Amino acid sequence: MDDRLAILKTLKIRRYPDADSFPQVEMGMILPTTLTRLSIHGFPKLKYLSSVGFKNLSSLEDLSISDCPELISFPKVGLPSSLLQLYISGCPLLKNHCKRGRGKYWSMIADIPCVRIDSKFIYDQESVALICYLRRHCTDLEFNAAIIISTRLAKLSRTIALVYPPWFDTGLISLELMYE
Repeated sequence: MDDRLAILKTLKIRRYPDADSFPQVEMGMILPTTLTRLSIHGFPKLKYLSSVGFKNLSSLEDLSISDCPELISFPKVGLPSSLLQLYISGCPLLKNHCKRGRGKYWSMIADIPCVRIDSKFIYDQESVALICYLRRHCTDLEFNAAIIISTRLAKLSRTIALVYPPWFDTGLISLELMYE
């Protein structure tokens, strides 16, 4: 890989008409592990995201996929655990697999704090408001810690009460999240 790519944080790829997979590892396309944001837009023939290409993206926090009408599959190894935001738009086949509680990929996206599909959040508005509040008022480290704690708690119980850590200037806040 080119040394200049080793520090790349954001990558936006648009209008790649012939690709059926991304990244195309068989062509030597390797994404840098330093990526925190990745945007894939306008791949009309894209069918799947490559497991090999996504497995080392341990810093990826924001993934945006749009206008990929044939996309039907996430990487088989799953999405990076570091992912905090997922945006999917104009990908009807993938959208069907991401339905809350019953889609093939629901378990893969359920722990991602902020997921929007065709401009609609998959979580209730209170959860979204909480995430936005955390993002604005916390350092990256505090935000990541709060999100990790809340998603781990959510796995333990269908209904949880979040009590915010002491670094919040608003004092003790409690919000009950209902999971179907």
